[in-house]
Amino acid sequence: MAGSGFSAGLRASLFINYSDGFSSFSSSWGYHVYAGAPGSFVNARALARVLRKRAANFYSFTSTRMERSKGVMELPMRYRPCMAPERKLAAFKTYTMANCKAECTLNTTLKLCNCVPFITPKYSDDQRFCDFSDLKCLHTNREAMTYISSGTNLSQFSENRFEIEFSRPCNCYPSCEAFYDFDVSTSSSPIHMKLIPEYVRQTNFTRKYGKNVKDMEYFGEIYVYSQGNMLTKIKTNVKYDVTDFLGFLGTIASFTMGWSIICVVEILHFLIQLAINYCINKIKEARQVEQFHPD
Repeated sequence: MAGSGFSAGLRASLFINYSDGFSSFSSSWGYHVYAGAPGSFVNARALARVLRKRAANFYSFTSTRMERSKGVMELPMRYRPCMAPERKLAAFKTYTMANCKAECTLNTTLKLCNCVPFITPKYSDDQRFCDFSDLKCLHTNREAMTYISSGTNLSQFSENRFEIEFSRPCNCYPSCEAFYDFDVSTSSSPIHMKLIPEYVRQTNFTRKYGKNVKDMEYFGEIYVYSQGNMLTKIKTNVKYDVTDFLGFLGTIASFTMGWSIICVVEILHFLIQLAINYCINKIKEARQVEQFHPD
């Protein structure tokens, strides 16, 4: 997409083949639309929108850019709830939380069923996709895979936010590098059936895809575009470093105990001056004793 607004977005015309519904295990048919960050694996359990047939479906999104400063990247892992570039994935070139969960699901499936789901990529030649003979094993271990994909279910047993935050499956945390978060709004408008044949003839849809105009009851359109020119940017930084922390402790000590660095220096200066004066007086007394000593 070259810009923002409806005219600069993506437009696609889709034909939902009704006969595909008979080849599915579910009682629904059509298309699902998933919205996610670029470079991230699309999880089938993520929130999806179903396209309405004989309708124009509009998907507008607003973007939020998340960044972390260099100070956050230098903190130990236990103090920053994100994963720095030191974490490398075998199945994906880019580290994201979704990719980390997908790879963890792959490894779990390989360990338990000795195969990988056909909707996920293979990252080794000795791996094979799961077939019908592996359905029983996949169904048996479905709960573990759902737990990995959904995150954590500790919220059902604990209200401690930190306990939930640091109990992520497979140690999958958000990336410390810049990434985008999307908020998608959906709407739709019905298309008059009399206008569809004319549109199909103008776009050569039937010549290209071989669809019958009278079978266009399951025809649908989708428009994806950015909602505005504004981009929200959120940057996480370290509020206090070591120097600020020491200064903060000194300020607290000066208010509570009346101590400060200047006060300590003045006390040391007074003690040094007192010691010097004491030594000088002792030397003078010794000289006076030697001067008046009888022969």
